[in-house]
Amino acid sequence: MFSLVPRDFRGLPLAASRLEMLQWDRVKHLNFESFCAAYNYYMHKGIAIEIREHLSAWIESNFLYSNFDPENPEHFERISLLCTDFFNEIKRVVQNLTAANHDITIRLNLLSSLSNLQKLCHLDLYRRMRDCLLEERRLLQLESTSQRSSTQGAPNNTLEVSEQLDSIVRLRNQYTLSVEHLRVLKTELRTLLQMRNETQLNISQLGSGAIFKGANPGQYFADKLENENGRIGTTTSLVLEHEAHCLEQVQVLVNNLEGAVHSLDKHFLQLIKWSQPSTDAPLDTVDTWYPG
Repeated sequence: MFSLVPRDFRGLPLAASRLEMLQWDRVKHLNFESFCAAYNYYMHKGIAIEIREHLSAWIESNFLYSNFDPENPEHFERISLLCTDFFNEIKRVVQNLTAANHDITIRLNLLSSLSNLQKLCHLDLYRRMRDCLLEERRLLQLESTSQRSSTQGAPNNTLEVSEQLDSIVRLRNQYTLSVEHLRVLKTELRTLLQMRNETQLNISQLGSGAIFKGANPGQYFADKLENENGRIGTTTSLVLEHEAHCLEQVQVLVNNLEGAVHSLDKHFLQLIKWSQPSTDAPLDTVDTWYPG
């Protein structure tokens, strides 16, 4: 996971120059339900979450902090230029990921989403990106308000456990994305296997005297089979790597869960276990029964 440092765009303020954390980094720390809401909102708008992840700083610099009005004709040209730069930035990211031999699934998702976005009217694309970013901000504000309400007057022990749970939520969100990538890879592998089966069937039909168009169908199907076997081998390796990565994430998640349980036991459960409040103590003194 990383964010790209954006270049300046026609005098707009750069997120990289701001002292606060990127909004996307804060979104990834949302609780699981809120993060899923953000994820589904992007899916509803037809924008791959990989674009948000790999262009996070650029997107915030050029969409979140822009002041263009898609209803103002004077801004149409600048919005169109912004969207064109957006497409070029996505292509640049894909090139960098390719040069680094990065996950092929992420690259394919980026290119597929780019193709779909290029079919949109630039004004519509600008509105969609702004809507997604504002929805992120709404979810962040909603959770921040909820946390302030729940932690007012909370002891230090509660805050420590809360931080551990936040870390667990972040790990779970990352694991969710990894599992989604693994699912896409396995779907691609199944498709490749079906294609290979069809090619092998065509080769067997050649042997039985079936007639195919083309000057040399035997060589064509042989080359096709070789290409498909190569792609299957590459995709299988990626699936195995992703499965290993998911297992590592699960282990880290389990370790963090065990740490949180230990903290809960240390700070709360043991106090309840070893405290012996008087059985005739009035209920209005319950807050003094278990010293924190």
